[in-house]
Amino acid sequence: MKGITRIIRAFFLLITLVGEAQHNGSDVMLENDKRSFHYTYDNDLFAGSDRYYTQGSIAEIRHPALSKWPLSKLLHRIAGGNDMTYCLSFRQDVFTPKSIRNKTLDSTDRPYAGTFFFSQKVISNWFWSKLTKSVDIGCIGPAALGEEMQKFIHKHTGNQEPIGWENQVSNSFAVNLNIWLEQGLYLSKWFDLVMEAGGKGGITNVNGAAGLMIRAGKKAEYFPGLTMPSQQKWECYATVNGTGSYVFHNAVLQGVPWKNSIYVLTRDRLVRFVYKLDAGLTFSVKDVSLTYTQSFLTPEFKGGWHHSWGGCNIVYRF
Repeated sequence: MKGITRIIRAFFLLITLVGEAQHNGSDVMLENDKRSFHYTYDNDLFAGSDRYYTQGSIAEIRHPALSKWPLSKLLHRIAGGNDMTYCLSFRQDVFTPKSIRNKTLDSTDRPYAGTFFFSQKVISNWFWSKLTKSVDIGCIGPAALGEEMQKFIHKHTGNQEPIGWENQVSNSFAVNLNIWLEQGLYLSKWFDLVMEAGGKGGITNVNGAAGLMIRAGKKAEYFPGLTMPSQQKWECYATVNGTGSYVFHNAVLQGVPWKNSIYVLTRDRLVRFVYKLDAGLTFSVKDVSLTYTQSFLTPEFKGGWHHSWGGCNIVYRF
């Protein structure tokens, strides 16, 4: 493990040295983003369905003072940098079968599941490169309050109450380490092409992924160091992001090995290669940004369906 850690640190140190040789200063919006509040809400209601990843929400605060937190220091040691953003977030995700009206278990479907995480995240920027490292600490199962959240929303939106949550994945603590690298391939005033790669390791997810992101429109620079106007008063741009993942383990489908759940999927029912496409539109004025994203996901298990959902994100920089 120590040997692997040294290799990773040496690799990102090399990137840092290259970035230092070419760095030209960062955009004002990027600097302001280091002190900001982000809120994202996803729901498949935006795609006209009520199944699988049915809803999720993330509240995130970014502030330099978070650099003093122990987890931030740990993440910084994995791979540091000279342009850092420190983040703290809370996330809840809710997953259901394709039908929430079945009174009996459907052995061809996925289980109910909920997850809740406290996350510490550190973003390291270099010239045309960005590395995001995060640690998730939380739980899976009834303690994540996925049942209560879905029933609350259905009650206050006039929808039918879901049936079957008593069969959800069992309670367990959860810890995950996530690493995501973004590398600019072509960056200009109106168009960006970015390569992405990374993975997750821990109790709820073990996977590796790679993809491409395209941004087009009037936008601030995505990476520090690009020679562009020092300030953007407003932005309006589209983003298309496609990723492919190889899945080793997914606890919201399989549960955890040391807990017996009433119903989970066996390992052989996982679809190992999963593809996701996100298409979004962002509009920003001064310190406020609004984004709507539509997501599409290929089946995660054999016999499963494709799935789509929408998400709204608001950012306030202070």
